[in-house]
Amino acid sequence: MRLWMAALASSIAIAGIVSHGQTPTGAAQRPPARQATPLIMMSPKAASAGWTGVHKPHTKLADVLARHKGQSDWAETIAIVSSVMLIIPVWTVLQNFFGTMKGHWGGFSRNLPAKFLIMGSLMYLVGCFQGSVEALRSLQEPTHFTDFVISHSHLTVFGTFVVWAIAGSLHVWPRVVGRELWSFRLGNWSFWLITLGISTMGLVLSAQGLLQGYMLMAHAEWVDTVVTMKPFWFVRTLAGLSMDIGISLLIYNFMQTALAPAAEAAR
Repeated sequence: MRLWMAALASSIAIAGIVSHGQTPTGAAQRPPARQATPLIMMSPKAASAGWTGVHKPHTKLADVLARHKGQSDWAETIAIVSSVMLIIPVWTVLQNFFGTMKGHWGGFSRNLPAKFLIMGSLMYLVGCFQGSVEALRSLQEPTHFTDFVISHSHLTVFGTFVVWAIAGSLHVWPRVVGRELWSFRLGNWSFWLITLGISTMGLVLSAQGLLQGYMLMAHAEWVDTVVTMKPFWFVRTLAGLSMDIGISLLIYNFMQTALAPAAEAAR
C-alpha cells in the first residue's frame, strides 16, 4: 500500500515541480533535472518492498521473540538491509526535486504549491531516514511497540503524501475553476499551520516513543509508562488541532475560489 501511495504522490510532485520551476507570474516551465530519476527511485523500492515488511515483527524483547520464533534470522537480516538501502532512492528523487528548482528560488515565497512541495520533500527525507534506521535491531528493541513507529507513519503519509497532494491541488484547482486562488494570505496560513502541526507531531511522537521504550526495557509497569505519556499526548493533540485548522482553511479557500465573485479573488 505504501508503495502505491509513493508512486501516486511522486507523480503529483513531479508534475507540480515541473510547473513550479518558474517565476510566480508563470514564465518558462522546466523539465525535471534528471528524467530517469523516477525510474531509479521506484525500481529499488519495488524490488525491496516485499522484504522490508519482514522486519516489522522483529524485536529483541523476550516475549515477542518467543511469539515470532518461527521467523528466520536470515530473512530478518535481508529485510533490515533492504530497509536501510531504501534511503538511496529517496535521496535520489529528492535531489531531482531540488535540482529542478535550482536557480528558481526567487519567487518561492509567493508560490504556495512549491512551498508545500518542498516541505513535503523535506518530510519525506526525514521520515524515510527514520524508517530505514528504525529497521536496525538496536533501534527496534526500544521502539517497536511505541509511538516512535507512528511518528514515521505520520511524517511519510501525511507530511509527505498528503502535503504533495495539497501542492498538486493548489496548482490544479485555480485552473479548473478558471480563477486565481481566492486568498494567498489564507493559503499561507494553511501552509504554516500544517507545517507547524506535522513537525511538532513528528518530534513529540518520536520522543515519547523512545521514552516509553526505554522505560519498558527498564521493567517499568506498562500503566506507569502510559501515565508518563499524558503530557506528550496533550502536545500531540495541539499539533493535530493545528493541522486540522490548516486543512480547514485550505478547503475554505478552495470553496471561495470557486464560488466568490472574480473581483474578490487573489487577495
